[in-house]
Amino acid sequence: MYHHTKQKKQTKLPALPRPPRADAQICDKQYTKAMELDAHLSSYDHHHRKRLVEMRSMHAERTRGERERREAKNADRELKRLQKQ
Repeated sequence: MYHHTKQKKQTKLPALPRPPRADAQICDKQYTKAMELDAHLSSYDHHHRKRLVEMRSMHAERTRGERERREAKNADRELKRLQKQ
C-alpha cells in the first residue's frame, strides 16, 4: 500500500495593488484613508510642526544674512590691514 503523495505546486498569486497612500511630509506620517489625513492636517501636531519648520527657515535666512555681513566686514578689515603694510 503505497501512498503517493502529490506535491502541490506552489503558484505565486499576483500581488494585490497597495491602496494609495497620502502623507503629511512635514510630519513624516502616512495615511491610507483620506479622512485620517484630513483629521491629521487639521490637528495641533501638524500645525505645530509646520510652524516649527517655518520658524527654522526664517531663522536660517536671518543668520545667513548676518553671517554674510560679518564676512564682508572681516574681508574689508583684512584688505585695509594688507594695504597699510
